[in-house]
Amino acid sequence: MLFTIFLLLFSTPSKVEVKSLSPSWIKILKASYSYALDEEKSGDEYLKEAMGGTPREVSNATAYTLFHKMCSNPDFSDASKMLNIKGINPVTLLKVYSSVFYNTTMEKDVFSSNLKNVLDIRDTKKCAPNAFVRFLENLYPAEMKNPTGKYIREWINTHITVIDKNHKFKGIVKALMLLHKRFDSVMGKTKWLAADELEMKNLSNNSCCRDLLTENPYPWRISAMIPLSGPWSILGKQIMYSILIAKKLFPALEIIVHDTASSPSKTLRIFKEKVMISDRSFMVIAPPRKDTFTALMKENVSGLSFFYPLSSFDTKLQTGKTVFYGEPEKSTRVENLISAARFRGAKTFGVLHPDNSFGKEFAKEFEESLRKKKLKQLFSKKYSISSIPSKLKIPDVDAIFIPDKATRVETIAKVLAASGHFPGPLKNSKGMLILATAEALDQGVFDRSGRYLTGGLFSPVFSSAAINNMDTVFTEEMTALGVKNILSIAIETFNFLQNIHFMLKQGKFTHESVINGLKSISAGPGLGNYYDPSGKIISSCRTYYYDGKNLKLVSN
Repeated sequence: MLFTIFLLLFSTPSKVEVKSLSPSWIKILKASYSYALDEEKSGDEYLKEAMGGTPREVSNATAYTLFHKMCSNPDFSDASKMLNIKGINPVTLLKVYSSVFYNTTMEKDVFSSNLKNVLDIRDTKKCAPNAFVRFLENLYPAEMKNPTGKYIREWINTHITVIDKNHKFKGIVKALMLLHKRFDSVMGKTKWLAADELEMKNLSNNSCCRDLLTENPYPWRISAMIPLSGPWSILGKQIMYSILIAKKLFPALEIIVHDTASSPSKTLRIFKEKVMISDRSFMVIAPPRKDTFTALMKENVSGLSFFYPLSSFDTKLQTGKTVFYGEPEKSTRVENLISAARFRGAKTFGVLHPDNSFGKEFAKEFEESLRKKKLKQLFSKKYSISSIPSKLKIPDVDAIFIPDKATRVETIAKVLAASGHFPGPLKNSKGMLILATAEALDQGVFDRSGRYLTGGLFSPVFSSAAINNMDTVFTEEMTALGVKNILSIAIETFNFLQNIHFMLKQGKFTHESVINGLKSISAGPGLGNYYDPSGKIISSCRTYYYDGKNLKLVSN
């Protein structure tokens, strides 16, 4: 039975007449009015009721829910699954959505008319920017394996030919298809022609697609501003190695490398004159230097995101820019070491740190964590990295924290032994646990000085002395390049580039969808996301234990 529904708007006696709808649309219509009035709770309740109704109501409500998600939720990772609604042709749905957003043609069947009637109540201007385009992007990946794929291709190809040549949506669809072709060409699946390049250039300058492409048409193009010369070159070269390996394993990535010469002023000049003008990249690998990165973040930029290969720091950036960080927070590494030490019986702690910014920051984090846990700290002592003393006068403790690179931790462990504090597992009131950040921790340290490090706990973010399966390929490639000491900054940069490549393979070809994809990376079953909303790594970091023979991973 068909009838007309009347609903009050804005609590006034005036009535709004809606075209005739079948009973299976009543609750959905009420939900649409509620959402149009920004009454989210009421809208959710009406949809929930519809989802508990007849099979027809459930299908209709699911079709409306998909539109609602499209408008309010930037995550479309399950787009193709969402489109598979029992009893409804996916192409029919797409034509209705396209008609609502872009006034294109649709089927004239009863379902399409009814769905469009309830959707038209909503103001699409309130939807997330490019909502339908972003949804479409997830339905048309480079390698479509979902059965829905044939419907999507059919629909897109139809719209390329039937939409008026000046219509904005035709340009958007064509841009997405060109992005897919460009990616396929880099992967060796097709050829990228001069005509394709010209069309992409024209589209990026056209009003239809300027917002979509943000003048950075290739989300696989990355600018790397790294110090390959100067005092910071040891870190820059590690990043360069990771870029070379990523280029070999992920040929779709285009990475433009700029040598900053360890100079903040040169970095800013390169950024303004090359990255912002000629590179047209969507992501920038920032130099691993705190002051330079801080200055970079003060620049007024748009359409760019950043990867800082170290952890974040106390500087308040307040830039609104999208930044991803390569290493876990200092606090996470400290917490892991303290927890592992307590598990092994440690009750009293001491701190021995280098007299530099790195050592001071880590010492501060460690001491703060001890205070919060109400644990005993018996001393805090600093040393100069240029003249490590041959003897140390310190109280006896169960565990001593040394935030320094592995080779200096190795030296200090010997000094501690010579001073009457021989490191080792806690047993019968003897022993002392070494807790260290131990950057660049490799097997050579244990081959030379293992007896002084037995029972020690280390949190170097990464160690080539205890490789898990996920790191094997990278470490083998680094070895082939002749790199003996692999720093965490290298593998974390590689992992980030690998994640970008993974997003591209999922068919995410706009800046926004790649960034949202990176933000949604899982830390593992039941562990939530890998990054928090500010781009900081929130998963657990690697912590290792040396048993006298082998270095073992105790947390990851």
